[in-house]
Amino acid sequence: MNPPDQDLHTALARFVGSFEHVFDHDWFHTKGCLATPDSFIDPQATFLAPAEFDEGNNWCSRAALLEAYRDLVEVMLRHGIQPDMDAGLTDP
Repeated sequence: MNPPDQDLHTALARFVGSFEHVFDHDWFHTKGCLATPDSFIDPQATFLAPAEFDEGNNWCSRAALLEAYRDLVEVMLRHGIQPDMDAGLTDP
């Protein structure tokens, strides 16, 4: 039997793995993509909401990261956990 928060553990592990893939293992490709962001992200959009029809076009690890992020947020909300938008933004 799975613990009641197994979905949270799974979503968190998937997100961290995807994050590490984009920003560590695949860093050379990520830097190249971020050098020309308008090729991958609509100029009026953001990294997390790129407004692109094919988020994985020539950057499949980003598509996996975005999917894992959205899944994690959904699972967090089901568990009553709100994203902390102010984390790390306080002045010392």
